[in-house]
Amino acid sequence: MNKTGALLVFGLLLLASRAAHAQGPSLTLGASYDAFYREFGFNTSIGGHADVGVRLAQGLDVVGEFGLNHYDDGTVTSYQGGVRGEFIASKNRKVSVFGQFLLGAWHCCGVTEFMLQPGGGVDINVGLPFDIRAAYDYRHLFFSPTESSQRVSAGIVKRF
Repeated sequence: MNKTGALLVFGLLLLASRAAHAQGPSLTLGASYDAFYREFGFNTSIGGHADVGVRLAQGLDVVGEFGLNHYDDGTVTSYQGGVRGEFIASKNRKVSVFGQFLLGAWHCCGVTEFMLQPGGGVDINVGLPFDIRAAYDYRHLFFSPTESSQRVSAGIVKRF
């Protein structure tokens, strides 16, 4: 992992933990299966990612994410941090729609590059101890030339 990316993610999480502490605990842990991940003209469905979110303010979390996606010729790892905002929530909080903006490091095959990842999704409370999440992310990699990828994922989110 790129040292700058690691420091950025750590710094964002540290900042968020101090702000959240003043408001009381609010933490989310998520695990998602990447049902579709397209990069460099190739598709894969072998991969996933995990994230942790810490509440900064009502409807705004700081997020750290780690992902792995496998292709025939290598495994992509990503380390990111950023913010997630809740835009729409039903009155009884059964459904909430969010947007997020993450940045960090993408690594594969001996190469590490900077990336930006805007995206969004929906969390659905189905009456279990966790919520169901569906999300779409667009990744912009700063290769020469630049490269873009897309990810569609589904998973679970536990709120504390």
